[in-house]
Amino acid sequence: MEDALRAHPGTVLVISHHRVFLEWVATAILEVDADRRALVRYGGGYPGFVAERAAARQRWEEAYEQWCADTAELSEFAATTAPRVAPGRARKDGNKMPYGRDKGRVQASVSSRVRNAQERLRRLQADPVPRPPDVLQFAARPAQAATGGQLVALDEVRVADRLSVRALSVRAGERLPDPR
Repeated sequence: MEDALRAHPGTVLVISHHRVFLEWVATAILEVDADRRALVRYGGGYPGFVAERAAARQRWEEAYEQWCADTAELSEFAATTAPRVAPGRARKDGNKMPYGRDKGRVQASVSSRVRNAQERLRRLQADPVPRPPDVLQFAARPAQAATGGQLVALDEVRVADRLSVRALSVRAGERLPDPR
C-alpha cells in the first residue's frame, strides 16, 4: 500500500496515527489543532510536521510570556506613575495655577502617559494570548523498569467509535508490535 500511495500522482487523504507510515508516504500533514481551534498545514512530511509544530509551540510560549510581561509592566506603570510625580501633595482637580506653569506641563505629560498606558493595557487585555497547554509527558518509573515490571496495563478501553482495546500489557524492555 505504501508503494502504491507514493506512486500515485494525485492527492490522497490519509488519516493515521502511525508515525512510520506517515514518514514514508506523507508530503504534507494537516492537523486539527484543538488548542488553537484551527486546521494547520505542515509541509515536509512527518519530519517537517514535528519540526514546524515544535517551532510554532515555541513561538506561542514566547508570545504568551511577552503578553504577561507587557501586561504586568503597563499595570505597574499606570498604577504607580501619577502618585510619584508629586508625592505628599494633594491632587487638585481644576486648580492648575498652584503648580506653576512648568509643573502643569509635567502633570499633563504624566497624565497623558498614564492614559496611554491604560489604553494599551485595555487593548492587551481585550485580546489576550492564551496560555499554551502543558505538554503531555509519559515516563516509566525507574524501579519498575529495573526489575522488569509491568509499565502499562489496559483492560476494556473504549473511546467512542474510534478506539477499542480489549487488553494490552507492556513490560519493561518490551516493544509494541509493528501493525504492518
